[in-house]
Amino acid sequence: MSRPGDEERTDPNIAMPSGPPTEELELPPPDADDDAEAPQASTPSAPPPPPLAARTPSRPPFDKPFPTSTRPISSRPAPFPSRPATSTRITAPAAKPAASAPPAKTTSSSPPPASAPAPLRRSDKPPERQRFAQMQTQLDEARSALARQRHELDELRGQLEAKEERLEALMGELRESDGREALEAKLRALDERGDAFAQELRMRVERAEQRGADVSSFESRIRELEEGTEISRIRMRVDRFGHQLKEVAVRVERLEATQAEITARLAQDDESKRHLARLQSLFEELAEEVRAQRDASGLDEVLARLDDVEALTLETGSGLRAQDAKLKELSESIVPPARTPSAPPGLTAIKGIGPKYAKQLAAVGVTTVGQIAAWTDEDVERAAVQLGIKPERIRKAGWVAKARALEES
Repeated sequence: MSRPGDEERTDPNIAMPSGPPTEELELPPPDADDDAEAPQASTPSAPPPPPLAARTPSRPPFDKPFPTSTRPISSRPAPFPSRPATSTRITAPAAKPAASAPPAKTTSSSPPPASAPAPLRRSDKPPERQRFAQMQTQLDEARSALARQRHELDELRGQLEAKEERLEALMGELRESDGREALEAKLRALDERGDAFAQELRMRVERAEQRGADVSSFESRIRELEEGTEISRIRMRVDRFGHQLKEVAVRVERLEATQAEITARLAQDDESKRHLARLQSLFEELAEEVRAQRDASGLDEVLARLDDVEALTLETGSGLRAQDAKLKELSESIVPPARTPSAPPGLTAIKGIGPKYAKQLAAVGVTTVGQIAAWTDEDVERAAVQLGIKPERIRKAGWVAKARALEES
């Protein structure tokens, strides 16, 4: 539909062609029919109608091209059909004016009123009427076509605006698509790098697993070798310990025989008894150490101490034999004096306490047999801690009971 004012205003979007000037027809006055029906013989014929006046077009031509939009448009609609090159305007002269007034001309496009027909000759009336009707019809058709074109133009404008909006949206989507493609390219590059890293990691893991398998095989082989070596070493040590234990057993038997002999000879002498008790303590201590120590260094130490004890025993035995001979000689020549009370026995008189333990006990304040005779279970545990032995060893050796027996005697 055409909007109001379309008839008068110039549409800048339509390039109107500049055609020839509009022709204008002058119609006879309204009373022409009556004059034609009653011809006057005496009246001369009416002068011929004036020629068609050439007029300039009612609106200036549109030489400017169709304005284009600043937005990017892929395609433009087809050009609209232009208005007719010429428009014929029909004008009819008004009634005969006064002599002083010139005839008025009308430029209206509407037909003249029926009350003022122009004087025409009978032979010219039908063609002009027909021509006027045809031109009026053409004018109406041109106006209808122009209205339709303007309506179509409005529709095309709306479509153009919608197309432009759609194009702008597509351009925005295209820009977003470009950004998305760049992001996807970065993601693909990152994926490729991640795949490369994963491949390298898998290769390293495989190499690490292979090395782990090699290390496991090496460790198992080393364990086998170590087990075999350790078993051989243990067997050698066991054999050596067996020989050493046999030697120790022989020496212990020899010492026991010597001890029995010395005990029988020194049964009458108090000092000999104390010496014998000391030897017994050393022997028991040595036996305990032999049972406690099983390694080679301990056995060597035990054997060394056995040698010392054996030498001491032999020395004591030879001394005792010489002393017995002297005592016999003295007893035969001298009457023995009355017996005086002997000095209190030392810690070594208790069976199981040797010089080493006696020295350690003296370091903590235990110097007499009476102190050991008064020990309680707590004292036994405390003394075991000081000596570095178990309390059961003191209880099993009977240190407290032996100390009490010595105190009573």
